[in-house]
Amino acid sequence: MRWLYRALPLMLLGPLLQASPLRFVGSDFPGIVQPGSPQPSGLAADVIRTLCQREQLACSIQLLPWPRAQAMLPNGQADVLIGPYRTAERAANMRFSRYPLYVDTLYWYRRSGQNVQWDGRFESLAGLRLGVTRG
Repeated sequence: MRWLYRALPLMLLGPLLQASPLRFVGSDFPGIVQPGSPQPSGLAADVIRTLCQREQLACSIQLLPWPRAQAMLPNGQADVLIGPYRTAERAANMRFSRYPLYVDTLYWYRRSGQNVQWDGRFESLAGLRLGVTRG
């Protein structure tokens, strides 16, 4: 397990080691990367700063509206986008790490007595009343 902690910086940042400072962008994602004082906080922000400090790399973390943060990567205005979920469209334009830093587990709940089936398509939920929790 110790090897993972030594190898993780190179797996995540290896392709970017030529660029300095590394520009990380993301959007407010509570617990992962969120506004803080004097700089963003959260799991991703802590990992980024720790890895950059250990590898003696300058870095910046900027929080922006999600569409703008996404647009900065292909335009060369940012080196790393914090938190995108892998989709076929994004994989065509972004290079994802082999080992994700964070994985969401989604849970679906329904009121007892109701027979709601999830088939993996959001369209099938049309007409239902949904609630979302954060945290």
